[in-house]
Amino acid sequence: FSFSEGEHTLLFAVDVDGAIEEGDEGDNVFEMSFTWGALWPGVYGRMFGPAGSDTVPLLRKVRDDVLMASGEGRACVRMLYRLSWDIAMILLSDTELRLQTAGVVKQLLPEAACLADGETVLLSSSKLASCEALLDRFASRGDPKVKALAAALQEKMREGSLFDQLGIQI
Repeated sequence: FSFSEGEHTLLFAVDVDGAIEEGDEGDNVFEMSFTWGALWPGVYGRMFGPAGSDTVPLLRKVRDDVLMASGEGRACVRMLYRLSWDIAMILLSDTELRLQTAGVVKQLLPEAACLADGETVLLSSSKLASCEALLDRFASRGDPKVKALAAALQEKMREGSLFDQLGIQI
């Protein structure tokens, strides 16, 4: 299940004056389908262009095989997915931030490939500083929820527990 891919369905049951009974067979259910599939591929296309054909699968592999394999990583993915729409809208509306994000991602691709292969990674202080600057920029452009996400990610980076679980050394 991913907010960034595929089609998802929300079901709502509206109980007006306690009228819904257990045997109603879904008569009071409203179904709404929506697709995220066109949103993130569009963002990736604007960020990476044709080079995204190699970048995006690697990022997904890191998400699925590395981040989702640890408690801290799963927590980060959940935080990002909760604000997926907000983050995508910021990236689509702010060319500078989109370019900065693409630059940081491209800078970290060798480390991402090593993580995806199960190797321990040594992250330089300059690359860590690039990540922190990117989170600062998102915080300056986002609403309070995005600011809180950026602050939470920065705190996890400072604590070091996220890096420890992912096999990243500073």
